[in-house]
Amino acid sequence: AEVGHFCDQWKAFVRGSFRDGSATVSERRQSFLQATETLLPLWSEKANRENRAAIANARAELEEMIVRRQEANQQIAESHRLGDELRTLQWQLHEQRDDLPSMYRAVAQQVLHPPKAVPDPTPTLLRAPLFDATRQLHAPELRYPDSQHYV
Repeated sequence: AEVGHFCDQWKAFVRGSFRDGSATVSERRQSFLQATETLLPLWSEKANRENRAAIANARAELEEMIVRRQEANQQIAESHRLGDELRTLQWQLHEQRDDLPSMYRAVAQQVLHPPKAVPDPTPTLLRAPLFDATRQLHAPELRYPDSQHYV
């Protein structure tokens, strides 16, 4: 407030007429110089406070922007990962869907037209057992035709 009032007075003095005489002008000029010397530390302090506030605001804005950027990068990475996973699953689903009709056809073919029995390529004589396992093994009774004696 003091700085603004001082500046307004100085502008009015500079723009004003100098009809009062050189002594008055010199006094006023000296008064403004003394006021300037007195107010200069206040102006510097005010400027420094404003600069500190601007720096703090800029630093906070920068930190916020860094955090937002990191979050955005994480979201983008997550989006890429999810997109890759979705594409993989869609590809697998597509393959499974493509395989289903052929599987259905194969099942229907087996149900409607069971495979015919394939004849055994081995000859019949080779398939017949050489020994009948149900028969008991004993020596046959040998008889002579005209005798009733056994040998």
